[in-house]
Amino acid sequence: MTHVFLPKALSLKLKDQCPALAALLKEWKEWMDDKSLRLPGEWAVSISKFLKNAEWPAGRKSLSSHQFQALESWNKCLDSLSSLDRILQKINRQQAVSHLTHIAGETQFQPQTHEEPIQVVGLLEAAGMEFDHLWIMGCHAETLPPFPNPNPFLPFLSHQRPYHLPHSTAERELSFTEQTLFRLAHACGRMVFSYPVWQGEKEMAASPLLTPWLAESNTIHSSTSSKLQDHPDFSIHLEKVEDYLPIPVSPEEKEFIGGGYSLLKNQAECPFRAFVVHRLNSHKKDFPELDMDDSARGTLIHKVMETFWKETGNLHALKELEQSEKLVSRIEQCVEKELCGTRIDLSSQKVFYQMEKERLTALIHDWMKIDLERDDFTVTHTEQEETVSLNGLTLSLKVDRIDHTDDNQTILIDYKTGAVEVNKWFGERIEDPQLPLYSLQVPADAIAFAHIRQGDHRYLGVSREENVISTLESNISKKRPDLEHWEKLKAFWKEGLHHLASEFLQGRLKVSPLHGDDSCKYCDQVTLCRKTELLTSANGEEE
Repeated sequence: MTHVFLPKALSLKLKDQCPALAALLKEWKEWMDDKSLRLPGEWAVSISKFLKNAEWPAGRKSLSSHQFQALESWNKCLDSLSSLDRILQKINRQQAVSHLTHIAGETQFQPQTHEEPIQVVGLLEAAGMEFDHLWIMGCHAETLPPFPNPNPFLPFLSHQRPYHLPHSTAERELSFTEQTLFRLAHACGRMVFSYPVWQGEKEMAASPLLTPWLAESNTIHSSTSSKLQDHPDFSIHLEKVEDYLPIPVSPEEKEFIGGGYSLLKNQAECPFRAFVVHRLNSHKKDFPELDMDDSARGTLIHKVMETFWKETGNLHALKELEQSEKLVSRIEQCVEKELCGTRIDLSSQKVFYQMEKERLTALIHDWMKIDLERDDFTVTHTEQEETVSLNGLTLSLKVDRIDHTDDNQTILIDYKTGAVEVNKWFGERIEDPQLPLYSLQVPADAIAFAHIRQGDHRYLGVSREENVISTLESNISKKRPDLEHWEKLKAFWKEGLHHLASEFLQGRLKVSPLHGDDSCKYCDQVTLCRKTELLTSANGEEE
């Protein structure tokens, strides 16, 4: 084999003997020597001109249909190169050829053919077509119906599921597949269904959607192949399997189960959450905060209120501080003490420290105006700890504050800085059981949330009699008609809380969010229970 390089070929006297070859070599040499920088679009024009001068692709002959289609596809590649002008700016010849080579390699080309009596089409492409015979392949259980595949760039709960967008839910995929098979069944007189027996090392099964066709009398079966029509006895009977078995708490395990009211709160909202949190010890990892979040601010308010009432004690002392204009300074002292003890280092954030001190002082001073309007009371306990036993389940409790009035009434108070809802005490499943649970251990005449929030300071709760605190509801039947008085309410709480404790001990751990997706919105166990967004509004079952 002899190699002839371009410069040597140009030195040969080919102009007289082979003028066309000489012109081509000259054109080629000029192209190779081009060292200029141009835009990709300009290189596309240059390449097209060079190939035209070289009489590509067919010289003076006419192009066949396949050659013409290939030329059209090549011109589209040149157009794609031209579209890179604003991206690449000016480039040299080697770079232009490299980009064009990549574009051509990524371009799929299939020449068009004449209509043939046999067509290979997809399920969607077959819409509206009629056939003499139809063979549907790949009809195994993992493709008919297909698994849902929601679009990750569209909101699922607000857009995809309500409007039944393609591939959004299993229900939508099942309905669409049934419609497709029904349409194909009426598109021809004879159909063949087939599916692979093996896919790699996995044994496949036929789709259960094909069972109705097997039961028809005019179905032809064969026992010599793996096609569905060849198996007369191949019939799938769907079984409903309850994927839930209780796991009771053993006597040994009971000794290691700890926690407070949150155990019953989780059991009420979702039994599975209570199981994984309090029995499997699956807890959210808390990362150190660089700044104060809502939880830290709530804890700080609890600490300030505890310190204040330990020093103040009763309404009479509170009024003396107000009358002597020392109330603000006393609150400020309590705030400074607790700010210095917080887990967040504020020593280097002097401006923030001052702003937070002023905010907390003003917030708690506004709240004290609510307590100043009450009848005489004494704060007997702050952060009082108790232990309660329900059906052998021992829980540790802590109440923020216990007040005693002059007429010997006891009020259990829980500070809240976020949203509160008293109606949760009256449902079939008691969702916020802290104060009702504490009232079983400490006889009380009222339980109340102290809602400490800017612009919304108030007591919320229920009481045995009127005017224990003016804003508490004493007519309990308004909340629930079958509870006429205080003792019936306490009996209702006792029964409901014992029932939740029994559920937990019996091992009821079904994934069943009480309020569907609302219960799962802020749950940190959704990865473990595999409940993401496919929840019904009623009982949270997967679609």
